[in-house]
Amino acid sequence: MEKLKTRPGSNLLMRSLQERVISLAAMIVLVIAICGIIWPKTFLTVPNLKSVLLNVSIRSIVALGMMNLLISGYIDLSVSSLLALSGGLAAVLITKNHFAPGVAILISLSIGAVVGLVNGFMVAVIGINPMIQTLAMQYICSGLCLVIAGPIVSGLPKGFTWLGQRVILGMQMPIVFMLLLVILLTFLNEKTVFFRRNYYIGGNQKSAALSGINVKGMIMFNYVVTGLLAAFAGILTAARLGTASSTAGTSLEMKCICACVLGGASMQGGKGRVLGALLGMVFMGILDNIIVIAGVPVEWNNVVTGTVLALAVTLDVFLQKRKV
Repeated sequence: MEKLKTRPGSNLLMRSLQERVISLAAMIVLVIAICGIIWPKTFLTVPNLKSVLLNVSIRSIVALGMMNLLISGYIDLSVSSLLALSGGLAAVLITKNHFAPGVAILISLSIGAVVGLVNGFMVAVIGINPMIQTLAMQYICSGLCLVIAGPIVSGLPKGFTWLGQRVILGMQMPIVFMLLLVILLTFLNEKTVFFRRNYYIGGNQKSAALSGINVKGMIMFNYVVTGLLAAFAGILTAARLGTASSTAGTSLEMKCICACVLGGASMQGGKGRVLGALLGMVFMGILDNIIVIAGVPVEWNNVVTGTVLALAVTLDVFLQKRKV
């Protein structure tokens, strides 16, 4: 049967949609240009754009771990409560138990790794559905945060808060950490055989196992990395604000999933780039900023996030069907 002919413009559009990093970057530039025209004195200013970047920096660190999991075909809903737990634990160790900031940070990072390892073991080895397992872990971490740290811990010393407040080359430390992690993980995902195994696992797990890849080990490793990044984000959040709150990171897991899907990840696995997670989170940060500048009630933030996620997943399904 003769294939249906498509117009060159249609092919170009499909290719740009499938290469989500390029289309999303173009969308960000377009939105910035439009908002700059509408609100030239409020939106398109250096302080406001720096504020947007700072606000998305810590979220982006968590999104990097989520992207790694999505590429391999898995998900983690516990990152938000793990962020709060790690920040609260570090704060309690420093303020109430008089631990040195460095020691408290290492303990909190270790908790993040342990939580990730438990999630990975239960999912990869025991075979529990990843959504059920990580949702259960979300409740566990949330409860432990309240037990250990309570609603809020304040009075953190400068030896700890510099991690979130110090400025280097005009950028606050969370932005610096985010950029360094994006560069590192981009290199690892695109240039190393070990990390590229995730694409094979996400594309076809059975074939990956038959080719000699330790699928269960890789899944557990990915969950540990995600736990470490979520814990690090919690530490940075507490350091930036000077306080640790049990509500820090609320609904962050959905924002991370939304950012990753926007950036080219597929809920079916096998697709995605680290840069896409960053651009997706930047796009969502710009939307949040527009809501504030336009004077829209903050309650609409979740509505926007849910709508963007639904549209992004719909686009992914559409593109997947076009490939069949």
